[in-house]
Amino acid sequence: MSKILCFVSADMADFEITLALHRLKNTGGRDIITAGYTLEFNYQRVGIRYLPDATLADAFHIERIEAMIIPGGPIRPQHSALTDLIRKLDTERKLLAAICNGPQYLGRAGILATANLPHPVLLKRLPNSGPIIYFRCRTILTNASFVMVT
Repeated sequence: MSKILCFVSADMADFEITLALHRLKNTGGRDIITAGYTLEFNYQRVGIRYLPDATLADAFHIERIEAMIIPGGPIRPQHSALTDLIRKLDTERKLLAAICNGPQYLGRAGILATANLPHPVLLKRLPNSGPIIYFRCRTILTNASFVMVT
């Protein structure tokens, strides 16, 4: 069975992924694997705790990954394990889905700089984000290997 990774981190906007993960698991028959920087609980603003199934370093070696979902949330520092995993999945042409403020991680990983997006996008530099992050409000942007919903 193919697997969907979901990045979990402190203060992520978990409400953005709930329905998508439900549909992928129950209708799509996919295994959902949550991956975080560590195996410790991640606390959300509403008080829900998420315990990752794997670290991002462990996720690097999981077979049959079909896609990775990155929810939004506040602007956060990015660890090299996430950058490396995003680049690996992008190289393998796996689907990368970033919601709301999630594209910050794709931008820092450098995969958006050469993206051939189907629509003109607004360019904005986020503080301490490294590369320019591409986004368009209230639009779904798709490319061959990633989806951004902002």
